[in-house]
Amino acid sequence: MSELSDSEIKEYVKRGLITNYGSLDQVQQSGFDLRVFSFYKAKGRGFIGVSERIFPEKIKIEPVDGKFELGFGAYDVEFIEGCNFPENISAQVIPRSSGIKCVAPAISGMYDQGYKAEHIAALVMVLNPDGFDVEESACIAKIKFEKTIPVIKTYDKKQVKSNNGMIEMGGQTVKTRRQSHISDFGFDF
Repeated sequence: MSELSDSEIKEYVKRGLITNYGSLDQVQQSGFDLRVFSFYKAKGRGFIGVSERIFPEKIKIEPVDGKFELGFGAYDVEFIEGCNFPENISAQVIPRSSGIKCVAPAISGMYDQGYKAEHIAALVMVLNPDGFDVEESACIAKIKFEKTIPVIKTYDKKQVKSNNGMIEMGGQTVKTRRQSHISDFGFDF
């Protein structure tokens, strides 16, 4: 595996690796800047078993005067940008140094080859007891890409099958995050 350079990231982004991005200025030396779209707080318990996964419901945090006011705790963040990873690219969301200085880093697990999402997501851990305020569309994280040898088995929809994908918005429970398999879209990388 090798990390993508800024010129390689630009080329992949032009070919559909990242969707809904603002400009190619978001390409950095070692990743791609991600802009905040929405925050959610978990409601209830989650469960991960051998053959079953149950994820907690999510309560959407509404911005106040154009900013999200987050208290101490963990939040699911969705970014404006989405993704279409081919069979030879994996990625991970990492914090920007400004998020670390505010004691509120954003992190994710590894996004597998073949992963597709309308919004890239991560976990923001607000560790500052006084909280953390974030303007809408602010860059609080970046996504770092690794080029791998092409894989035969790409992202397998296990999460889609096991996660009811429901969130609570305005007193209603609605579906969130749609994901699909690399074969559902035609990219030639």
